[in-house]
Amino acid sequence: MGCTSSMSRKNSEATSFRLILVGLDGAGKTSLLYKLSLGDFVTTKPTLGFNVETISYNNNTITLWDMGGTPSIRRLWKHYYLNCHGMLFVIDGSARDRLQDADDLLTSLLMEKELHGIPMVFLANKKDIEACPNGWITYNQNCYLVLTIQATWGAASSYCQAFRAKLAEPRTVQEAHFLSVMTYPVGGIYWIGVTDIAVEGDWIFASDSSYVNSSYWHSTEPSGKPLENCVVMRDTFMGYWDDVLCSTEAGFVCEKIDTYRSWAELTKDITARDLNERDSHER
Repeated sequence: MGCTSSMSRKNSEATSFRLILVGLDGAGKTSLLYKLSLGDFVTTKPTLGFNVETISYNNNTITLWDMGGTPSIRRLWKHYYLNCHGMLFVIDGSARDRLQDADDLLTSLLMEKELHGIPMVFLANKKDIEACPNGWITYNQNCYLVLTIQATWGAASSYCQAFRAKLAEPRTVQEAHFLSVMTYPVGGIYWIGVTDIAVEGDWIFASDSSYVNSSYWHSTEPSGKPLENCVVMRDTFMGYWDDVLCSTEAGFVCEKIDTYRSWAELTKDITARDLNERDSHER
């Protein structure tokens, strides 16, 4: 079961390895798994059991077992320890309030006799994501700030930049709904970073000029009026979008941008050489 391998762990000629990814729930184990196997980030849900992927590295085959991190799943981990060649312990570096829980979990793993002597790699995930400042709200690893200060679209954008942020750019229906829930109880209209200033009718996100593909417009919008080049969330539209004059004064939502550093940097030590070194020491 699990990491049990048909090959001897002491076989220095082996080219197949089995690793387990462990850590608290929400640490980013599944994101790491699919980044390594698919080469890109994918939208994931909390792992309720286990995920398995196989990757190739320097003519070696590595099977990765992503172990769900909830307490109920952790009780099953022990069935997957036997004959594993290595363990990747993933820590959510942005969740400082859970570091003690991660330390307690690691301590318990170090006491498992099946794991004695195997190499362990510790990955501090999300270290580039700082905790949201006071007054900011966390959603999907980003930080948002609702400001009721009345400003034009351009002034609001500059204000956000002063926070090393940008006008919020909801790129999914879920994010747009989250922002509308944030602002609707306060009332009024709020700028977001969507505009067609460059080309009339071509709605883009202001930060990177990528085209908007959203169903979060109000049913009567955009109106198509040539001078209405900026977008607000309107309370009377239940938070749905409305295009208005950019000189309109409105509140606004700032968004701190989450930029991941390369996973290659985080995983550069996970090599077959390291695993072979472990095997050579055991011989």
